[in-house]
Amino acid sequence: MKIAAAAFSMVVIILIGNGGVSWSDDYQKAYAAERNGDFETALREWKSLSDKGNAFSQFQLGLRFEKGEITPQDFASAAKWYSAAAEQGFVYAQFHLGLLYFNGEGVMQDDRSAEQWFRRAAEQGDTLAEYYLDYLAVNNEDFSRVGMTVEKWFMYTTSELNDIAGTYFSVGMQSDLGRFTRKDYQFAQENYHAAARAGHSGAQNNLGVMAYYGQGTLQDFAFAAAFIKIAAENGNAGAQKNLGVLYALGRGVPKNIVNAYMWANVSAFNGNRHGTWLRDTVMDDMTPAQVEKAQVLARECVEKDLKGC
Repeated sequence: MKIAAAAFSMVVIILIGNGGVSWSDDYQKAYAAERNGDFETALREWKSLSDKGNAFSQFQLGLRFEKGEITPQDFASAAKWYSAAAEQGFVYAQFHLGLLYFNGEGVMQDDRSAEQWFRRAAEQGDTLAEYYLDYLAVNNEDFSRVGMTVEKWFMYTTSELNDIAGTYFSVGMQSDLGRFTRKDYQFAQENYHAAARAGHSGAQNNLGVMAYYGQGTLQDFAFAAAFIKIAAENGNAGAQKNLGVLYALGRGVPKNIVNAYMWANVSAFNGNRHGTWLRDTVMDDMTPAQVEKAQVLARECVEKDLKGC
């Protein structure tokens, strides 16, 4: 079984909101090309910045090769660009490079190298990297090196997620992310479905994300959009952002920049920083009349408690 980087991330263009003021115009060229479906130009922009040594762009390029979202999946190229960014101290690249070594994707499987990169990411505050360090320590029966993260995680699942939906969701997350176990998409799907039937919006969103990427199921954009919309209407800010992305890209729903802005705006209103970034980004391609319409729709949507938006 293999481990993926994140369960909640929907589309790679919005995993990281900002990489530095001096490069922002260049980033926007790449992002705009992706939104317009011009993936060749987008890749050229990311590679040009990466070749100049920009760690954020190197990470973004690696992410696109890992996900296979706008270019054929190529783990070796992902490892190359993650390594370039990781050596410069870019924490997200350090974590993703650790995952590639952990899973043996694009590089030889090597727990020691995985541990090295997880540790460097953890030293910069990456909590998920701490989980993987604990997993490796337990797997190697080196219990002296296990921190408090395992104990904290299970205390959280037993005391805070004491409802049935939360329990199923927690188990699904552990299988989906590979926390304390190797990844098992099918088992994650089973538990997400159980939690989703009980009304857990996080599980509904994650089922949509897995359908989008074809994880444990056939890739199906329409199915992804259906589940993400349910989660969005149930108040999940991450799902609201994801639905905005789907409308921006025209995946599973008709491409509609007004609806993309509306859902991103609702997501931002509910505190999701990626929703804020998406809203402000799609606005660059909108007319004043479209922005005004989208803002009216967002207000009406909130007033209707997110139903029928």
